[in-house]
Amino acid sequence: MLPTDWGEGWPNVWLGTTTENQEEANRRIPHLVAIPAAVRFLSVEPMLEPVDVAPWLVLPSDEGRTPISWIIVGGESGGGARPMHPDWVRGLRDQVHAAGAKLFMKQIGSNHALWPSVTGKGEDPAQWPADLRVQDFPQ
Repeated sequence: MLPTDWGEGWPNVWLGTTTENQEEANRRIPHLVAIPAAVRFLSVEPMLEPVDVAPWLVLPSDEGRTPISWIIVGGESGGGARPMHPDWVRGLRDQVHAAGAKLFMKQIGSNHALWPSVTGKGEDPAQWPADLRVQDFPQ
């Protein structure tokens, strides 16, 4: 679905995909890393289970693929929202930082069962555990 003049990508276009669980990460990310773009990112929202994205954060340069450089993570909002476990986020954070990529924690989500100090959609970083107050951007 890229334009015919895409070539090596356009310098002002970032490409991303949603990877709410491991099944979708495994299905969608290989397509994303094969497309040239200024920045490739993942939206792990709503994070429904632990997700291993490490294989796509560092890729051999001789394969013609470019790694993911930014991960946005957040919980589910609205009525019936499923909880996001803090340890899932920590695992993702650790993968991202080990690869030198960037992580942006967007929100906890509306289900605070595992986040006792959070209210609303969990958008206020002051309510999150200190180790998860990460809101980095790629350059």
